[in-house]
Amino acid sequence: MPGLEQMIPRTKKEKQEQQASFAQKIELAFAEGRSRSVGTGSTGDVRIISSKANETEMPWVVKTRTDEPPSHAKAGRTFTTEWKMHQKAYAIIAEAAEDHPGMYATIPQPIATLESSTAHHMILEYVGGKTLFEQALQYLLIEGADEEDTEKIRKMNQKELVALAASPANIGIFDIITQINIRWALKQPSLAATAITEQNFEEIIEKAQSRYNGAPLLSAAQCRQLESTIDLLHKHGIAHADFHPSNIMIRDDGSMAIIDFGLSKTASSPNSKLRKEDLDYLKTYKKLSL
Repeated sequence: MPGLEQMIPRTKKEKQEQQASFAQKIELAFAEGRSRSVGTGSTGDVRIISSKANETEMPWVVKTRTDEPPSHAKAGRTFTTEWKMHQKAYAIIAEAAEDHPGMYATIPQPIATLESSTAHHMILEYVGGKTLFEQALQYLLIEGADEEDTEKIRKMNQKELVALAASPANIGIFDIITQINIRWALKQPSLAATAITEQNFEEIIEKAQSRYNGAPLLSAAQCRQLESTIDLLHKHGIAHADFHPSNIMIRDDGSMAIIDFGLSKTASSPNSKLRKEDLDYLKTYKKLSL
């Protein structure tokens, strides 16, 4: 894939040509059914656009919004500031990783941004693997499963993992208050898919580690990648500000990736609230590597 400097158009004409090309590719992918939804976050609808058969082009993540989300308005942000922050974070980490391979988590490469009268599209590099939240659920559910069920669990998406964890066979793993909350959510169709959320993350880890006799979810090297990346971004005045377990990916090769810079912001002060939030999450993740 071309480097970031090759992706950024330098003239108005180049930008128009690039936008027309990407818009055509997205429209064609939608028409041919080569897209799938992976959910709606606080800052947009996210879809995976797959490449055509026999093409070497990697899949894309397309983040689409028709309105500025409330989280942006509250923070005084725009689509443009999100795009620029993501570009800046990517460039910082990509440059550092050239001199220190394996030291940093990766950040998805920003590929293009498209503006129209009705929507804003941000096109990013696709990152394969599982979110840290999905990995934690897998970690909890695989213990005690036979080989066939283990293979099925490894292939499940987040919705399927939540359904399995909230099933009668597994609900007893959780504390009584959590069980009550799960049963309440399951009685409401609109909440069934989120019967277990990131609010249960630390309990999931605690229960899983007790079942695995304390075996860590993350290796020390994986935790160092997260720590080094956040530390370098902070040194350059960038706070991720949304560093929760669904915005951390564990790639298929075991390396870490940090996604979704939708709420990231300039935070030059070492004592800023946004930096502190990033570091509080890091403390939790460090526990996972002990």
